[in-house]
Amino acid sequence: YEDGYNKGSADGYSKGSADGYSKGSTDGYLEGITAGISNLISTLQELHLSRAETLAKIQEKYDLSAEDSENYMSKYWKV
Repeated sequence: YEDGYNKGSADGYSKGSADGYSKGSTDGYLEGITAGISNLISTLQELHLSRAETLAKIQEKYDLSAEDSENYMSKYWKV
């Protein structure tokens, strides 16, 4: 019984650790991309690029769909 419990605990811990690491890595990567897009929008706006030009740039640089690009613009473009 004790050997089975210890093996199950070790297997559960290993799987939980691997899952947690994977999720943390993915979350961190997405946060970095979002920060980069936000900073690019802000910089291009400061350089007086139009909203349309900025939208095209983030779509090009980050290989985003038109919908995703527009969502980022709606969130980070300062009016």
